[in-house]
Amino acid sequence: MSGKNVLLIELREAKNKKQIDVALEANLSQGFYSKVENGKKRPSLQTQRSITKVVGGNCRNLWPDPRPDDIDGVPRRGGKRPPRMKN
Repeated sequence: MSGKNVLLIELREAKNKKQIDVALEANLSQGFYSKVENGKKRPSLQTQRSITKVVGGNCRNLWPDPRPDDIDGVPRRGGKRPPRMKN
């Protein structure tokens, strides 16, 4: 992971919220949210949306590079494409 998510921190501070406030509103632990802000964890797309609802902004600006398991919009597990459905 890269360094701190400065934009996320700025948005949180602009709303006069502490990490624990954002974490509780987004249904996360404060420890996990701290790791997200510090660039140590990359949240799932669902968690990104939850955080964005609390602090404002948009997911593409807060997390601009795609997750390695969601590069083309197809969720993957272990880097493999899901099996095709038979007609």
